[in-house]
Amino acid sequence: MRTALNNSGVYNTENRNINAELSAYEAGLNTFMADMEKVMNNFFIETADKENLISRMKLFRSYISEENADTLRAELSEKAKLRSASLADMQERLNAIGIEGEVSEEKLKALVKITNLNGIELEAAKAEMKKYLPVFIELTVTEI
Repeated sequence: MRTALNNSGVYNTENRNINAELSAYEAGLNTFMADMEKVMNNFFIETADKENLISRMKLFRSYISEENADTLRAELSEKAKLRSASLADMQERLNAIGIEGEVSEEKLKALVKITNLNGIELEAAKAEMKKYLPVFIELTVTEI
């Protein structure tokens, strides 16, 4: 900043008072720019820091057990996607919730066989499934 202002000829950077003032401006602007960079990085799930990802995840679940930022980022990205009622999309939704298992169908009934729960209890998983799976499909859950 100092070089740009000096080259403009508007400021006499040889003057100690002006030099001190420019140093103060530079310090303030550097802090502001660092804060703005953090805001811009946290604007998108793909570039958000762990603290921001945890805050976003709390919108979906009050207890966050996963401490890995990449896993949180993947779960949030899945929750943000618009999905159809296909079995593949339902499977991806389950993965985003933290449920490992298989989804199959029988008429208008979705059958979910849970093989593992990642950071979520069974009752909370069932509640999450009701939120994120299509509402017009009857849901039957079995745990292996």
